[in-house]
Amino acid sequence: MSRKNKVFYTCIALLLSSALLPGCTSGQNAHSSAASSTSAAQQSASGTEQGAVSVTQPQVTFDADDSYTTWDEGNATAIAFSGTAASVSGAGASVSGSCVTITSPGTYVLTGTLEEGQLIVDAGKDGVVRLILNGVSMHCSTSSPLYAKQAGKTVVSLAPGTENTLSDGSDYVFPDAESDEPNATLFCKDDLTINGTGSLTINAQFNNGIASKDTLKIMEGQITIDAADDAILGRDLLVVQDGTVTLRAQDDGLKSTNDTDAAKGSIVILGGTLDITAQGDGIQAYAGLFISGGDLRIVTAGGSANAAMRTDGNEMVRGGFPSAEQTAQEDATSAKGLKAGGLLSITDGTFDLDTLDDALHSNGALTVSGGTFTLATGDDALHADGALSVSDGTLDISACYEGLEGTSIDISGGEIALVASDDGINASDGSETTSQGMAAPGSVGNSNCAISISGGTIYVDASGDGLDSNGSITMSGGTLLISGPVNDGNGALDFDGSFEVTGGLLIAAGSAGMVQTPTQQGSQNILSMTCTAQQAAGTEIILTDKDGNTLASFTPNKAFRNVILSLPDLVADSEYTLSCGGNTVSFTASEGITYLNESGVTTGTTGGMGGGAGNGRMPGGDGQTPRGGNGAPRN
Repeated sequence: MSRKNKVFYTCIALLLSSALLPGCTSGQNAHSSAASSTSAAQQSASGTEQGAVSVTQPQVTFDADDSYTTWDEGNATAIAFSGTAASVSGAGASVSGSCVTITSPGTYVLTGTLEEGQLIVDAGKDGVVRLILNGVSMHCSTSSPLYAKQAGKTVVSLAPGTENTLSDGSDYVFPDAESDEPNATLFCKDDLTINGTGSLTINAQFNNGIASKDTLKIMEGQITIDAADDAILGRDLLVVQDGTVTLRAQDDGLKSTNDTDAAKGSIVILGGTLDITAQGDGIQAYAGLFISGGDLRIVTAGGSANAAMRTDGNEMVRGGFPSAEQTAQEDATSAKGLKAGGLLSITDGTFDLDTLDDALHSNGALTVSGGTFTLATGDDALHADGALSVSDGTLDISACYEGLEGTSIDISGGEIALVASDDGINASDGSETTSQGMAAPGSVGNSNCAISISGGTIYVDASGDGLDSNGSITMSGGTLLISGPVNDGNGALDFDGSFEVTGGLLIAAGSAGMVQTPTQQGSQNILSMTCTAQQAAGTEIILTDKDGNTLASFTPNKAFRNVILSLPDLVADSEYTLSCGGNTVSFTASEGITYLNESGVTTGTTGGMGGGAGNGRMPGGDGQTPRGGNGAPRN
């Protein structure tokens, strides 16, 4: 979207620095809104939509041995590699050919180069085995070069200032046809912790890079992985505390997979720098995904530029609620940025995501209460099969199919700017069955679907509907600016129930074929003007009072014929002037909704055919019943 236009709010200077929204100004009586508290769904959510997983955020604890400490050479066993041979100095380990086996808890220091061989940890169920990678290179062409078969916990420490490498071959040899482990270059059947500020480079030609079948904690380190399948897998729990992690994966970047225990299968990111390029999902958690810090850059399947072009056709199911056949296909080819089977909760962090599929996706609830997001996606930017909430943060969405989609959407704070090739913000549960995408006159819509806006600053540039709810919409605060659509088969506002405005600043500029104005149940007055001719993109809309003071202005990025405004300063029986390019109309506002065309005040209904609030012709229209292109669905 264009950034050359600027946003000015004289009473809320905090929003001045964002520069996310094109040309909107509000004068001396400008409306100010405050963000409400973060949704409780951040911590716990019971996912009932689309097979979502019930999730509570895991309590992550750190033991003393999770942190890096220097080692005492007098109490450590030294393991030195050279070619295909190894030597052991100390207790707890033995050598057989090119294979070293550790059988006792303790500290082991690894150095040298193992051109072909393996280190196996088989130290019983109790105790900690600490492996100091002190400048070591290990390769095994037929199995995992570092295989922690059994230990209470395995700790891999990357000695400061050292470079360490692990690599394998493309074909593993297993003891029998039923065996499929180990299946990662660094494989651990129990808990695994990686600490230390040294570097670890893994070339996983067979399958996964790093895998733990219990809890995997990455405390720090410079970790680089090139994997034939998943880069890092923590079955029960995967935690990233810090470090610089660079992943190239033919499937997923980070992954948790436990689907048998409701308390497991989550990923927690507390900090660090993650650079992920994946052909599958960037980060996929079977249960919950919780992010409270870090700097994440993710590219999936080549990015949004590789997405198939979509058209406003005759499909009955659109956006993030595909048919069963489409779901099966998408599961096999999922290329999402952040994906959770249950709750996806983000409280802070920096995110630069360029994804073929959804950027942020949850099969349950999705909550954003902080963070800075730069998103480009071939599908939805934020998608939840259940509830979606944004209470804080900055979201800059340069490309998407739909911007925000969920069964219910609550925006109480933050700054959102999005460009969508279809709907900007869409409340849908996928149950719509009408062939024309229109609710019957008088319909209350789907009670499961709702959009609520109580705070924040939102700019929507949409080629489809700006706001689309298969149920109701309420606005009690915040700033909502909509540019688009241009085509008459969609509308800036589309709702199947009611749209009540009780506060905030609303300016929506779009086409005139499917116009819906907010309903009169709200306590804040509404203004709707329909122009005879289409107004060019970049035409400024200005509302002034009788003294010439500018109350609101907006410069849409798209051409428009209809503009809808609502703000606290629009008072019944007061005089105003509305200018749209060369069209200037002076009028006296009515209680409820005031309809205008170039000649002045006229009459109108509360909605067009788009949402079932009425069937009448809108002022300035052509008198024809509005229709969507090719019977296109409007959910």
